[in-house]
Amino acid sequence: STPSNILLLIFGPIVSLQFPAILISQVGYWIGGMPFEVGALILFIGFIIAPLVAAILSGRFGENKIEAFGGWFAAVMISALVVIIWFLIDLIGIGAPIETIFSLVLTYIGIGLIYGFGYGCISLLLTKEI
Repeated sequence: STPSNILLLIFGPIVSLQFPAILISQVGYWIGGMPFEVGALILFIGFIIAPLVAAILSGRFGENKIEAFGGWFAAVMISALVVIIWFLIDLIGIGAPIETIFSLVLTYIGIGLIYGFGYGCISLLLTKEI
């Protein structure tokens, strides 16, 4: 367990690229008649429940709508930046082409924005302020 793996475990799930791929592949397998896997279901629920609970808590602990949305959005963008830095160090270390690095940065910034606005709206709706 190196520090880089620990950072990815802490900050990675909030901006994970794996969730859409797991969702599409597992639903496709289940429709195709493959046996139901409990582990895949737990992983699927974890990718939905963890950010949802965090967004709900952000909404409940925020004093007003801007703080609730901003708190969640800041958490997602910080997580995206940590994951970007982790991958940049890895890709630069192996001498990856600049196109790969650029596409990775744009992908994770986009995922951070989508998750930030998507779950941020949930925290915005669940504030104490009416």
